[in-house]
Amino acid sequence: MSDIRGKISTTSGPIKTRLTAQQELQVSKFTVATQEVRLTQLVDVDTALLSDGAMLIYNQSRELFEAKPDVDNPNTKIIGGSF
Repeated sequence: MSDIRGKISTTSGPIKTRLTAQQELQVSKFTVATQEVRLTQLVDVDTALLSDGAMLIYNQSRELFEAKPDVDNPNTKIIGGSF
């Protein structure tokens, strides 16, 4: 049984492949380049009020998380612990 081997080039590097007689493509090596992502870079996080001690609170009407220095939402409840 013969097979065809090759490489497919992508922006993250080559993918090693083998095409068997049954026409099945078998990937033998695949790598994905990763990078550091910061919370402040996410599109659904508003960090305009980010400061030391701020909390992330979800705002349903804006459909995103907001960094808030004060908890002023009546729907937010912190139960337990000593304050």
